[in-house]
Amino acid sequence: MSGRPLVAAAVAWTAAAAIALEVESWSAVWKIVAIVAGIAVGLTAISAIGVNGPVASFARFGPTCRRTAITVGIGCMALVYTAWIHLRNESSIPPAENGHPIRLVGTIAAPAVVDGDRARVDVRTATGEKLRASFRLSAQSEQEEVRSWRRGWTIELDGRLSRPDPARNEGGFDYRRYLKSKRIHWIVEAEGLGGIRIDPTPGSASDRLLRSFDLLREHLAGRIDRLYPDAREAGFLKAFLLGVRDGLDPEQNRQFSELGLTHVLAISGLHVAVFTVAVAGTLRLAGLTRETAFGLTAAAVPFYVTLVGAAPSVVRAGLMAMIGLLLAYRNFPKDGMNVLAAALIAMLIWDPYWLWDVGFQLSFLVTAGLIAVVPKIVGRTEASWGRRLANAALGTVVATVTAQAVSFPIVIYYFNQFSLLSVPVNIVVAPVFSFWTLPASTLSLAADAVHPATGRAIALAVSAVDRALFVAVEWAAEWGKTWLTVWPSPHAWWTAFYFVWLAFVVRTAKAGAERRNFDRLTAAVLALVGISLLSVAYFPPNSIGGFRGEVRFLDVGQGDAVLIRTPGGKAVLVDGGGSFSTAGAQEEWRKRRDPFEIGRDVVVPLLKKRGVRSLDLVAATHLELDHIGGLASVVEDIPVSALLFNATWKESEPAERLFRAALGRGVPVYAAESGTVWRIDPYTSLALLDAGFDGKTVDGLPAENRGQNRHSLVLLLTMRDVRFLLTGDIGAQEEAELLSSPHVLGALAAGGVDVLKIAHHGSRGSTSAAWLDAWRPADAVISVGRRNPYGHPHPDVLSRLAERGIRIWRTDLHGEIAVFVGPGRYTVRTTIADSPAGT
Repeated sequence: MSGRPLVAAAVAWTAAAAIALEVESWSAVWKIVAIVAGIAVGLTAISAIGVNGPVASFARFGPTCRRTAITVGIGCMALVYTAWIHLRNESSIPPAENGHPIRLVGTIAAPAVVDGDRARVDVRTATGEKLRASFRLSAQSEQEEVRSWRRGWTIELDGRLSRPDPARNEGGFDYRRYLKSKRIHWIVEAEGLGGIRIDPTPGSASDRLLRSFDLLREHLAGRIDRLYPDAREAGFLKAFLLGVRDGLDPEQNRQFSELGLTHVLAISGLHVAVFTVAVAGTLRLAGLTRETAFGLTAAAVPFYVTLVGAAPSVVRAGLMAMIGLLLAYRNFPKDGMNVLAAALIAMLIWDPYWLWDVGFQLSFLVTAGLIAVVPKIVGRTEASWGRRLANAALGTVVATVTAQAVSFPIVIYYFNQFSLLSVPVNIVVAPVFSFWTLPASTLSLAADAVHPATGRAIALAVSAVDRALFVAVEWAAEWGKTWLTVWPSPHAWWTAFYFVWLAFVVRTAKAGAERRNFDRLTAAVLALVGISLLSVAYFPPNSIGGFRGEVRFLDVGQGDAVLIRTPGGKAVLVDGGGSFSTAGAQEEWRKRRDPFEIGRDVVVPLLKKRGVRSLDLVAATHLELDHIGGLASVVEDIPVSALLFNATWKESEPAERLFRAALGRGVPVYAAESGTVWRIDPYTSLALLDAGFDGKTVDGLPAENRGQNRHSLVLLLTMRDVRFLLTGDIGAQEEAELLSSPHVLGALAAGGVDVLKIAHHGSRGSTSAAWLDAWRPADAVISVGRRNPYGHPHPDVLSRLAERGIRIWRTDLHGEIAVFVGPGRYTVRTTIADSPAGT
């Protein structure tokens, strides 16, 4: 603590805040404080003994214990402070109001967001509580009307209260937790714009100030649109310069993400540096003294930070710039790590929930890595221009490798993928965006305000380079798909070991750079440890295989998706969900910028989070949207060894896209035939009891059949003597026919099943008493959407299950349902504890 006291304090504050944000009661807080305070008192006592006591050997430990006690005390302060904020972050609206109508009156807390025919706005009530109102637009003109609403205006609307969804799949996005970090606990679903009344009141002083920043940001965004007529480039530059991501092309954003270039789109240190240099330089040219210029520039930084959206990365950079400028103003020495630590503590005091933000985490970790590593390896040189350029090139490489290495655990934890092209692409592309596009596009905006012709000329030069960069990124993203590695989310202990290992690597590299030679033994040991760490992360010890398997009924709303992972390490996906939509018939203005797609947005990320890098079999029980809607994205993103379908055809966009994706990637496609048994591994088999259309064709091609439900595949999965029956969407008539078929009779001769997937989401016309009596399941899983318009599952089905003592698991109540299979036994785990329907 003596050299960098703020660093130790920042570490203690961050650790304590992370703990406090997970506690749910003051009793837990005080227990932790008592333990930690006891440690601090003990260390203080040891320190006192070391100074005053008779045992001389304690003397050398005294200062260390004293510093540690202070650090622990800071942690206690942080724990209590953060818990005080977290435990007070509750709604005044009782949970019993969920689903009830409400009249919401308040002021607009932030600019409204419009996306196609959907809009939302955050509203602050007179009590200070924030709610998020969402509604559907009925005409294109309403888009501009909603966009014209201003922060601080009074809004009044009628709607229905609903609680935000928690994570409905293990490791999935927790919308409830996300909104809680924004101090929002309820969503109000309004009917439409017709019932909303707006009163353009002035609002509070802070509202008026922030409103002026909103207007200036909109004005600058409009000027970017005029200077850069290409919509994709304009959308990129608005995100790049102003933090306005509304116009960012979704596909371009995905390309940047896959290549590890998303930091390019985040406004952070370099943007603040350009701003501060420009302001300070202008003030110096105006004749102000160095100290005055630095002081005024520091005062101007908050205005820039607010203008560009005040994301965590730019707030961090802005605070560091202000502290650095004020230290320079007073001619005090500056230590980058202490400045970073001060910014960290200040931000967590202002808003502890920033700790949950991935941008916050990446910004501080990468900045800390750059401060710790780059100066130690890349020294300053006053030599020739050639040596300076070589040093600059080395600095770029070291900074890129450091940033990638430091951010690696965070990237694979949240995004579960890492491109091996990330380092070379960042070395080549990122500097051009940073040192050409950023200053040149900023200059084009400034010049446009003074001399429009000059601004347009600069914009043309920027566009020429940007187009080349976009082509390069697009090509690298397409070519780099084969270099994209998939990683399951690592545990916290692995991340801690990784950073300890990385610190030893940096220390060894620094020592080698100073001595001009490396300790080969140390380097070899570090390389071996690094390989071991990466191997453990890539093949985690708790992964499926060897001793157990699992069957996961994913929550995909009103649809089916079943992930099977066998004891032998194989992976099978039965169905892939889908979202009912009328997108094809929509008017252009109604379409979302990045429409929700169940495969790309839910199924594929969940597979990657579980470390699924390939699928040995994908089975489509039938060709209805709610069962195959996400499978095309699965086939496009994850290698598939075989595709099995029900030997029929249905003319539809999802079916065409699925088969085009499979055939385009050379995936073997099999038409199912009853009685076929797929031996997945020595412990697992998949028997086709009913094969839909049973291999029948018309002129050698699958017969078109729009009655897909009744031709669903019925699959009997056996894993270590535990049996699952997957039934697609068959009805009672098909169940009766199957009970007399030889394949089903043969299966029943071996006994019933342990887990039955209820057909057709629990509709009234399925799951007959005879079917249940024949199979005698112990557990039943119903894959069904919350508040679905079909009334699924039907009360009659639930009654039949309850009468037979069958345990009922529902994705609308329990979220993802995971069945873990061991030798002759199984256990069931749900993502959400039992909850009332609709909560």
